[in-house]
Amino acid sequence: MGGNKIKILGFVCNWYNWKNQDTDSITDHQYPADVKLLRVMCSSRIDRNIILKVVEEKIDGIFIVSCTDEKCHYKGGNFLAKTRLKATAEFLDQIGYDNSIIKYFDSENLKENSPVDAVYSFTKQIIRLGLVNWSSI
Repeated sequence: MGGNKIKILGFVCNWYNWKNQDTDSITDHQYPADVKLLRVMCSSRIDRNIILKVVEEKIDGIFIVSCTDEKCHYKGGNFLAKTRLKATAEFLDQIGYDNSIIKYFDSENLKENSPVDAVYSFTKQIIRLGLVNWSSI
């Protein structure tokens, strides 16, 4: 993907209850980075290989949005996603990446902030980290 603009990819659980206008406002919002959303049937579908492929494609930040435990259509899919993401973040740290390029959101930690605010805050965090120096990794 290359270029000088920071790129962020968000995987969003299909069952997470964002109103259509919230989802539209996330994709239509003007961020200081290129933010794309990809809906998945369950956040547990995002495993280490997918995240590593995204990193390989030179995406600077990745976030996953899932539903809450009690609303998960796949009985623990969000718990599995959270567990996988933590293990993947530790792995990325071991191979030289700043593991804060990955963020997990569920509706519990989005209750106080709008989804747009949460994504904007994550975007700012990634900008502070700067573009990943791909040639050094």
